[in-house]
Amino acid sequence: QEIRLKFKGMYGKDLEVEMAGELGNDFGAIVSDMLKPQGEYDATTLNTAFKGKGTDEATLIEVMCSQTNAEMKAIKLYYKKLYGVELEAALKDETSGDFKSLLIALSAACR
Repeated sequence: QEIRLKFKGMYGKDLEVEMAGELGNDFGAIVSDMLKPQGEYDATTLNTAFKGKGTDEATLIEVMCSQTNAEMKAIKLYYKKLYGVELEAALKDETSGDFKSLLIALSAACR
């Protein structure tokens, strides 16, 4: 974020837009992800873990279990903003059993 703001101040251009034009698809996507706020990146990572055939449980564990309360609150805000649904609702729809209970408890950000 700091680099992005500095670039905008120095050149009057958005770093992400400039980089997208210069880099290939895969590398450009990685750089674009690195320029996102951490909460937004984590929210998109969780949403990606829900997509496709089955749920990527390893990704859910990695993201959900490694956050502070403040980070989890930021993820929840970004998730709602980006996808129009509460993170807890998505977790309820995409997981089951004790795993679902654990992830919902973690999403409460009350550690």
